[in-house]
Amino acid sequence: MAWPIVIVESGGIPVTEAANGLGTPVEVAANGAGTAVTIVESGGLPVVGTPPPEEP
Repeated sequence: MAWPIVIVESGGIPVTEAANGLGTPVEVAANGAGTAVTIVESGGLPVVGTPPPEEP
């Protein structure tokens, strides 16, 4: 079972998409009830399953 997350711009737990596929599995919570995370380039908790960043 994946860890439910909600992606926020800032203030969440820093996470980084694991390039090697080894990390905590995550899934964006459709109902908005999940742990707030902020996707960072490096230095965050390694995770797998985050969606690609949205285009502005």
